[in-house]
Amino acid sequence: MAGTSRCGPGPGLGLWLAIWTLVLTTSVHASFLGTLLFGKDTLEPVREAIRQTEHMRSQVYGWYHHNATEAANFSVTPDPAELYTLLPATYSGRSLVTPDGAYYRDIEGYYKGSWSGWDMSTVANRSLAIDSRLNRTAAERLATNAPPQYLDDVEREKLVQDRGAFDWLTVDPGHMDLHLQEEHLLKGNVSLVTGSLSFSVPKSEKSTDFSLEGLHYIPTGSIFLHAMGDEAVNGTDVRTVLGMVPRANNATANATVAAIDKAFQLRIDMLERIIASGSYDAPDASSTGVVATHNCSLHVYAQLRSAGAYDEVQVSINALEREMAVSTGISTIAPPALQLSMLAYSPECRFVASAKEVTGLLQSRVWKKAVRYALMYMVVVLVQTWLLVQQMEATTTPSGLGKLSDKTFLAQSVLDAYSCLVHLSVGVALDNETTVPLIACAFMSGMCFMAFGYRYTITIYRTHMDAAPTPAPTPAPATPAPAPSTATAPGSEGQPIPVDAAGATATQPQPAAVETPEERTARRRGRAIFGVGFFLMMVAFFPLVTVAILLPIVYSFWVPQIWRNVERGTRKAILTRCVVGTTLARLFVPLYVLLCPANVLMAEPSAWGYVLGAYVVVQMLVLLGQDVLGPHFFLRAAWVPEHAAAGWEYHPAVGGVDAEQGGGAEYGDCAICLAEIEDRAKPTRRPSGVATSWWPFGRRDGSYGYDRVAEAEEFEVDEEATTRRDEEKQESGWAWMARFKPDVGAAGALRRRRMDVMVAPCQHAFHTECLERWLTIKNECPSCRSMLPPV
Repeated sequence: MAGTSRCGPGPGLGLWLAIWTLVLTTSVHASFLGTLLFGKDTLEPVREAIRQTEHMRSQVYGWYHHNATEAANFSVTPDPAELYTLLPATYSGRSLVTPDGAYYRDIEGYYKGSWSGWDMSTVANRSLAIDSRLNRTAAERLATNAPPQYLDDVEREKLVQDRGAFDWLTVDPGHMDLHLQEEHLLKGNVSLVTGSLSFSVPKSEKSTDFSLEGLHYIPTGSIFLHAMGDEAVNGTDVRTVLGMVPRANNATANATVAAIDKAFQLRIDMLERIIASGSYDAPDASSTGVVATHNCSLHVYAQLRSAGAYDEVQVSINALEREMAVSTGISTIAPPALQLSMLAYSPECRFVASAKEVTGLLQSRVWKKAVRYALMYMVVVLVQTWLLVQQMEATTTPSGLGKLSDKTFLAQSVLDAYSCLVHLSVGVALDNETTVPLIACAFMSGMCFMAFGYRYTITIYRTHMDAAPTPAPTPAPATPAPAPSTATAPGSEGQPIPVDAAGATATQPQPAAVETPEERTARRRGRAIFGVGFFLMMVAFFPLVTVAILLPIVYSFWVPQIWRNVERGTRKAILTRCVVGTTLARLFVPLYVLLCPANVLMAEPSAWGYVLGAYVVVQMLVLLGQDVLGPHFFLRAAWVPEHAAAGWEYHPAVGGVDAEQGGGAEYGDCAICLAEIEDRAKPTRRPSGVATSWWPFGRRDGSYGYDRVAEAEEFEVDEEATTRRDEEKQESGWAWMARFKPDVGAAGALRRRRMDVMVAPCQHAFHTECLERWLTIKNECPSCRSMLPPV
């Protein structure tokens, strides 16, 4: 109605209320209003953790100042006194904050060593461990066959249950990995140490892992840690160190309590930062429900090895650490060895794990080693790519590509792709100074894969498909014209009744269906899709099994080329420098990881590195041997494929050539280089020292004997000179070749002359080097243009 006005809130009021509510909720960060609007308060576990930390902090303060009210039920239980004689250092009555040697101040890094277990649950075993000082040889002499007598406070059934199935008492040394991270609390005196500890036993793939938390006393290199299993419900507690550190020294006790108080403050600050962020993702209950395999906690005592006297060496070590942290180019001492000895005692499981020689690598040095590794790997990939480009340029024609095996380069492409993924994943995960070099390595491997290896493989594959003979379609059988059949009707003699021929036509057999090229392509594509899907599934669900199966296969990359040479009767498909260089480049990473004792992964040297290296080198030698001795030199005659054995022999026997040439006709000139194939006046075509070849597979003087092969029977041999050469070979260690190689004396001379000349099926002769280069371009005779079989 005109002239009337509506009173009350306009439509914008509700919008303003909604915006104000959202701003208020955001500003208070999960306050009561936010909980009311959005559900459960996700930050409540963080607030509860702060309250628990404050309570533990007050308990330590009350215990240290003998205030029973603040200490509440908190108490400190020291380890057995008998254990002190086995510790890696003497701590009783000693100040741990007074320097007694030169040590690294920052011990953050990775450590590895060997460990062995000792039983402390029986009277005899505990005495044996203490009396022998954890020496196996002495323990075997002191051992008795008395029945075990457990300590008074040990329950055998519970002890077995707590230890679980892991072999804590292994006699054979097991492997131990230790990772330490450090947070300096009292600068120059005490720091907080966290990290992880892993034990493994020989002849078993199982290992057990622990989380660590404790204190590092910098002036004396003493480390005290509390370890809890990763699957345990309760986490580590830095207060456990109070029962491990000696109490007799007031300076040590004051520094310990002050460091623990600072550690609690650091935890509170971290939790408050989480609350300030306004969000916290609580762990999923299903992910924390891991079944515990044991109930053993550890009290870890570790002692660093001193690098020398404090007054003489400590200043140099401090300068070294500053230079490793921020490189300025100053001259420093050689880094002293980072070593420690360790003993771990389990109060629940009553055993001792001892590791006397633990070597470490500072994290700063690990990153620098990773950078150096990345630079070396980039150089290797550049060389590898350059060799691949050389091979691609040498095989630009279908005849050259037809000699190659696509599976050889497919396996190498898989190696490049896998290397790209590994370097990229590690570089992104680390997120430190090694990230850029590792990503650069991934980029180089990816370029070698995508831009060169993969495309070259596809080119070879398409060349093979184009050269493959297409099966002729099966002609449909001719259907005979149906003859008009006649029948005699009953009751009428001589009256033929015509019968329809449709029935006869329907009974003729149908021609077999012919598979078209499109159907074959679709079938191959389907198999390829299935194979890729199966491979990706195996990588996702069984990565270790897939890698263990895949690596031996992809490192057999020369085997397909060897087989193709055998099958086709060809040789020199790949350049010699590419074969040798690619082999060495591909072996760089596995040999570095498996054989280098100071590799960046800190992996233990393994004899499998020698096995893998020998396996790949044998492949290389066989492939090179095919180039020199023929594609079937390592096979018995009965094992050579029939179609390969029926190929043309470009280096026929001397007798056969004599018969074909009419008893010693000359070859004349090479139609490719237009130079003489033979020269009676000059037994060598080239001066000495030019284009030398490797003896015993060629001439030692660097010349090429292009003399007529037909006259090789008249070749005169100095028997005395031959005998002298044989004796010299025996003295120099080459006698074994004389027993297996035919290149000794007259037979060797004949063979070398044969290999210098190639005779085509059309009876035209050429220099071997000339015709082999010609056949990489076209498979026809340079003289008569007739088709030539592959070499």
